[in-house]
Amino acid sequence: MADGKMFVYCDYADRAQVYKYFINDSSLENLTNMKWNCLLPKVSPDGKLIVFMHYANYLDYYNIYIMNSDGSNLRLLTTKGYYPSFSPDSKWVVYTNTDSRDGRIWKTSVTGGEKIAVTPPAPDSYFDEHDNSPK
Repeated sequence: MADGKMFVYCDYADRAQVYKYFINDSSLENLTNMKWNCLLPKVSPDGKLIVFMHYANYLDYYNIYIMNSDGSNLRLLTTKGYYPSFSPDSKWVVYTNTDSRDGRIWKTSVTGGEKIAVTPPAPDSYFDEHDNSPK
């Protein structure tokens, strides 16, 4: 976290839930109780919020959730998002989109609302060059 007294991580032994680890006494606080796979939690620069990816099942896509740093006020921020991170001012969450052949970076306010493209779409040639599917 911003104060250096704790950090967040996912405990993969516990259905990949988000935990807060307190450095001074090595204690843990479980922040989520979701079905499966909370991944890549990040704390906002101001220390007030946590964002993470959530994969509800193995046939679905990732969604991005946000919550207060104490685990309260958990809410869906956007669907079909990967690798969330905060802007330096803690006002935006930036992420990539999982829509097929998109490749853009997007941002959404930490309060929710419209998603805004930050970069143009990747050219089709990018996806053709990086296609690892069986032929």
